[in-house]
Amino acid sequence: MRNMRGAFIARPRRVACVGLLMGSALGACAGSAPKTAAPVNGIPPNVTLVATPIAPVESAAPVQSATPAPEPPASSEASAEPTTPLEPLPTPAPAPAPATPSATVARVLMADELPFFPVRLRAHDADRRRANHEATRESRDSEAKSSRHRPYHPAPGIIVDVTDAQGGIAAADLQRIARNADYWPFRECYEAALRADQRLSGKVSLELVVTPSGSVDRATVAASTLRDEIVGACVAREARHLALPATSAQTVAKVDVSLATGDEAVTTARPFANAESLRQALRTSWDGARQCYATGLATRPDAGGRLELRFRVHHDGEIFEVSEVGDHDVRFTDVDVARCVLGVYRTARLPPLARASRERSFVYALHFESKAAEAVAP
Repeated sequence: MRNMRGAFIARPRRVACVGLLMGSALGACAGSAPKTAAPVNGIPPNVTLVATPIAPVESAAPVQSATPAPEPPASSEASAEPTTPLEPLPTPAPAPAPATPSATVARVLMADELPFFPVRLRAHDADRRRANHEATRESRDSEAKSSRHRPYHPAPGIIVDVTDAQGGIAAADLQRIARNADYWPFRECYEAALRADQRLSGKVSLELVVTPSGSVDRATVAASTLRDEIVGACVAREARHLALPATSAQTVAKVDVSLATGDEAVTTARPFANAESLRQALRTSWDGARQCYATGLATRPDAGGRLELRFRVHHDGEIFEVSEVGDHDVRFTDVDVARCVLGVYRTARLPPLARASRERSFVYALHFESKAAEAVAP
């Protein structure tokens, strides 16, 4: 081929490069040119670029619009400028709850005794221990009559007075029936407190609501002169178990239960060795025992009373066994609560027993009662 024909073929190549000007083949096209100096920026000769003027972004005036501009799509690259975090939206106020009647919350009352050696302290057993005084009772009664004092009475005194009754049962009839009923539950409430305070005495005023069927629907403490709040709650709980005759209408009655000490002190058990420090260690599990009782009240509101726990303990403080003490088949009123409390104390840890080199046993008595607190709005 001659130079003239080569020059004739080279011109279409320049034209073809115009179509590929904006593509990636620009550099390749320029590289295939003859051995002439490449133009600046790799643009082939005889090609004119036309630029359309575009206003700079900085000079554009901001457009006010009622509709916020859409946010740019998220980029995988981090922004060069730090972004300011948005302030949290205000939390809307909760909607007011619908009005509901106020609920009555039961307050849990607990008491305990010093750990003691295993003996039976029920009131009916205490009466047997007082039998030896019958031989001298007649002589003491005669002395009391000559000195114009009341007859000798070794046991605590329980007197029930019905001061008012409105409804199906008259006050006189209700008092006669109540006095003929078994007063042992009231006495056990009282004697349990006398073991801690031998001078405790006073009066508990109750308000009873008796259904037409004769059962006590509600018994609340209206007033009490006792220093021990648990005794009043125990008397009110036992009053709910009174069985009265059926009537044609509901009865609301006011009853006073007077509690007086006897001429002899209530028998107490011999405290276990180092009993006070041992009781302080046992009290560390009160939260769990209180929770057991509070849970039981939800299904059985009349649960309560005395719960005696018998411990078998190694001399280093390890607990081997915890069981409930039952005298004459008398146990705590709620089986589930008793089992729960036993479970709490089976995992407890006690300090080493003083002056002991083997396994020892003792009894720890707890008393659970509940009292209706003031109405609390939900």
